[in-house]
Amino acid sequence: MVYKEYQSNYDGIVTEKYIDKHNHARPIIIIRHQIFGDKKKDFVFQSSKLFDFIKIGDTITKEIESLSINLKRKNLDTIIKLDFDNIKGKGKYYSENKYLTEN
Repeated sequence: MVYKEYQSNYDGIVTEKYIDKHNHARPIIIIRHQIFGDKKKDFVFQSSKLFDFIKIGDTITKEIESLSINLKRKNLDTIIKLDFDNIKGKGKYYSENKYLTEN
């Protein structure tokens, strides 16, 4: 799951966010790219603080081979490092996963 996120990229405006009750209550955001359309993003392994922080209308960008997202809104431009806090046994997972230990 970390490798998949590390290799993913997305760029667009958050148009919707919700808890998918039919899929284990996963936190979902919809990111709309001007050319490529909507992309559903599942933040189930992230801290719930990230899902709560993201607002409809935010612009989110994540590049391939990165575990950080750039979030912009009217009066905010920030970089957020993805944390994978909802992984069971995260301490060991962090120490043994090269994608999380590299900068």
